[in-house]
Amino acid sequence: MPESADEVDDDQHRRKVTSPKRQLRDVLGVSEQSAVGTGAAYATPGRRVVPRGGARGARRRRRVRQHVILFLAANPLGGGLLRLGEECAEIQRELRMSPNRGDFRFESRWAAGIDDVMRHLTELDPTVIHFSGHGGGSAGLMLQDENAHAQPVPDRALAMMVAAAACNARVVVLNACYSAMQAEALRAGIDCVIGMDGAVGDEAARAFAIRFYGALASRRSVGNAFAQGVAALAAKRLCDEVLPRCVTRDGVDADRVVLRVRS
Repeated sequence: MPESADEVDDDQHRRKVTSPKRQLRDVLGVSEQSAVGTGAAYATPGRRVVPRGGARGARRRRRVRQHVILFLAANPLGGGLLRLGEECAEIQRELRMSPNRGDFRFESRWAAGIDDVMRHLTELDPTVIHFSGHGGGSAGLMLQDENAHAQPVPDRALAMMVAAAACNARVVVLNACYSAMQAEALRAGIDCVIGMDGAVGDEAARAFAIRFYGALASRRSVGNAFAQGVAALAAKRLCDEVLPRCVTRDGVDADRVVLRVRS
């Protein structure tokens, strides 16, 4: 039994196994028992520029020794240079300083294209997927093509990629401009998804990420980690504090999702 209402760990969030075909069908909201609903947990106060609800069959969660955080970075030519290296280094620093640093393994992958992303998701099977780069709103998330130019990935395709290759992902952070639309598309199959409802500045993106992962590594809930990230933006007087959004899978409370490893 959890120590408090906020402490619901991995062992209590297992879902039954479903086939990849069924998982994809459910993510796209076309299952026999699909139920479209709002289910979004938008935080109150909530610029990097260039299918919806449906109950999803649960998947069985593996017992993990460490939660993998996969940092994916894409900075296509012509999109404006972002200081993604600094963001990556600051997140690593926060995790290293945490007393529970052994709970997490941080992996970073750069110049992410479609095949690269799916390969990394399949290989590492992360619990947390963090994307840092450019967002294109309705055009989709901006990855890179073979010539390092922007390769927009539509919402539906992004949801299919994650559902097929990241079987145990529970949290997705889209630290990119105008990514709230992609967050909404992903929430059908992911417990908690964070996106930005507008153009977020480099400084604000880093500040949010630092506090979010600092709290997450201290075994705070995803909901509390999100609130800490927004509070950091407000404290630093960054107008971007109104941009972050946290949405959840139907029936999931972000304040009860805690990533911890049982010994």
